[in-house]
Amino acid sequence: MLMTCLCLSMSAYGQSSTQIIERNGWDYDRASLEWPQWVDVQKEKKQGALRGSIGYTEFDVQIPTTGWYELWEGGVPVEWSRSLYVDGKPMFVETIGSPDDVLPLAERRKQKLDFKEINLFLEAGKHTLRFERLGFPGVLPSKWQLRPSSESVSHRILGQVVSPRIVNPGQSVTLEITSSSPKQTNCQIILHEIITGQSVNGPEVELKTSEQPVTQKVEVQLPKSGLYLVTALIDGKKLRPADMKIGYVMATTLEKEKDDQTTITKLSLNGLFTDGVVLQRDKPLPIWGLAPTGQTVTVTLADQSQTTTANEQGHWKVTFKPLSAGGPHTLVATCDTQKITRKDVLVGEV
Repeated sequence: MLMTCLCLSMSAYGQSSTQIIERNGWDYDRASLEWPQWVDVQKEKKQGALRGSIGYTEFDVQIPTTGWYELWEGGVPVEWSRSLYVDGKPMFVETIGSPDDVLPLAERRKQKLDFKEINLFLEAGKHTLRFERLGFPGVLPSKWQLRPSSESVSHRILGQVVSPRIVNPGQSVTLEITSSSPKQTNCQIILHEIITGQSVNGPEVELKTSEQPVTQKVEVQLPKSGLYLVTALIDGKKLRPADMKIGYVMATTLEKEKDDQTTITKLSLNGLFTDGVVLQRDKPLPIWGLAPTGQTVTVTLADQSQTTTANEQGHWKVTFKPLSAGGPHTLVATCDTQKITRKDVLVGEV
């Protein structure tokens, strides 16, 4: 096991910052890796890279002091989806990062690290980090670091979405924000709409003084249709997207159940099922939509196939057996001569 510890200054608040924990990607304790035939694995290993690898690498880490740590990674494109587990708990699953998290080129070359991944609160003692990517093309970190956080609240905060990420315009998503702050301060939630580039203010959250992590729930309304990256301002300073690690949420008009006798003339999938949709892993997977009354609908996903019949209102629904995290899969629905295909369907944590 290779572990590099660098001396830092002593923190005056809550944590004695004495070590940076650093590991190279090939210095894993456990792994399950698959490689395409065209990848020269020995060449990748010699270069210290894990390009092309699909699966996971797992590392046992000894944390010297309880507190907040920043996780930085190298060798992985920030816009490629990936998962992180700490002690078996998913911190995020099949999630992409933002270019705003990436270091300047000179720093990337110097440190051999590319971007900040997340803030983590870790108790002193042994922990396990698992880096995972199941999509194609594969890649896993060639290097990572855990850096003891400074006193800045931006390095001692973490957000999670605990409700559906896709809602109707005007509805809210629920966040859990966990933080430790040396002083009482305000956190302004910002919604950055990806398509238009416009930003709107969400709610303002009061972060109370606390040495221990404090978690609070926050309702954030999505004002209109759009794909939003959730970030924040603390004391007027913009945080990196990785500081909060909330990621993306979406507002779109979801199909409503209809009680009238409107005639359905063609096959359709519910609006939730788009190209690139992420379905919940390890649970039964319902798929539904509309079709002409009495018509047979056949739906395939991964290696499963289900058949049903549209009811009097034109509604149909099938349920697939649970799937493990992975992908990409193709979702296909057919009815008579009609066919609908959704590509790059992933299975992960929703």
